[in-house]
Amino acid sequence: MATGWVWFGVELAVVTASRLATAQQAPTQPDTPPPKAQAEAATTPAFPTTVAPPSAAAPAAKVSFTVTPYGLITTAAAYLLGNSSNNPDLPEWAVAGPSTFQYTARETRFGIRGSWVTPPSQFNVRKVDGLIEADFFGGFVGQGLGYVFPFPRLRIATVTAEWCSVRLSFGQDWAVLAPLNPATAFHTAVAGFTTSGNLWARIPQLRLDGIVEFGGEPAHHTWRFIWAGALVASVQADAISAQDSVVATVRTPEGGERSLAPAGEARIALGRDLFGKSLEIGISGHLGNRNIPFATGSTRQFNGAIAADVTLPLPGRLSLEGEAYWGTGLDAFFGGISQGIAHTTDASGAITSVSNSIADAGGWAQVSWAAVDWLTLYAGGGVDKPKRADLVAATAPTNRTLNEAVYGELSVELARGLLFWIEYDFMHTEFQAAPTIQTHVLSLTGQLTF
Repeated sequence: MATGWVWFGVELAVVTASRLATAQQAPTQPDTPPPKAQAEAATTPAFPTTVAPPSAAAPAAKVSFTVTPYGLITTAAAYLLGNSSNNPDLPEWAVAGPSTFQYTARETRFGIRGSWVTPPSQFNVRKVDGLIEADFFGGFVGQGLGYVFPFPRLRIATVTAEWCSVRLSFGQDWAVLAPLNPATAFHTAVAGFTTSGNLWARIPQLRLDGIVEFGGEPAHHTWRFIWAGALVASVQADAISAQDSVVATVRTPEGGERSLAPAGEARIALGRDLFGKSLEIGISGHLGNRNIPFATGSTRQFNGAIAADVTLPLPGRLSLEGEAYWGTGLDAFFGGISQGIAHTTDASGAITSVSNSIADAGGWAQVSWAAVDWLTLYAGGGVDKPKRADLVAATAPTNRTLNEAVYGELSVELARGLLFWIEYDFMHTEFQAAPTIQTHVLSLTGQLTF
């Protein structure tokens, strides 16, 4: 009986395999639908047009993006001598405290750049670019060993469409206002001369900019007129309660969001080539409105600034660059020594009253000398001076009335993209009702760009 079942199973397998092989062979005379059926099959989709197909069934997009990853590995060691700082990793202003030794790699960054030259376009777009960049300066999980496990932080995420002499971009990018930053490897994650004369921000925006060349021969124009305009997020960095300053996953509307409108920025500049480099002189501005909440209501305040910037090549491999500004309510750009809104708080950190926007003036300048191909020397200084009368007396011991900084540094390029920087910083900070504090910083920074 068992032998009979075995033979039956063998015969069933042979028959099944034979039928499968026959089914897989292409028929010699394929069935051809009548002409009317062919036309209907060509014009009638398998699914209604309102039903989106699965992603796997969709046709492959015909793109020709060139994607390039890049990065900057940065490690800095620094002695803070005499006093500590508000931010020992990257000192901005001086505060009373012990001398410290800091060692960090949190300024390391990475990014991806995509470019599409001459994409298919009904609007004659010549080029499309995309950029995403992040670093590890978003915080850390705690003190001790937790400090060496930092959080990533979005720096830039922007897309640009380019025509012949005009560009349209959207995303998070550098502000149009006061676009320059000094050269310093130690202050990589937070720009140099922050709170001591350098306004800067990376904020969401919609920007339109362009260039018009003129003068000289048509094929080799002498001058460049550069312009830019942007609608930017109206950001508030001061007068935020302690409860709203913690790490969160939901955005609490502050003054900028409550204003119900973006801020505006613009810049115009003239440029030309000089000593083999670009000379550029520009004027930029910012104007915004904020509806700032506090315990018993809210108050509306305008904030704005006007800034001048210059990039000046000099003979003998020298160059000079810098900025000067005046404005009010510049906390989002680290102006006013990070003070932009005069306010008071209670013991819990809640905002109890809001006074006025704090007026502020400052600037910075830096000169560089490329002594030889592998050695460059830098020296510069900056100052930030808020208007004392705009500060409230209730917070006088912590109100900062003047912050000055001086940098001196040299960079040595051991190989292409591999540099070591030695830098000395001096900070002088004055308070409304507290002693003046000074801090000396000596740092060694290694960087590899790839």
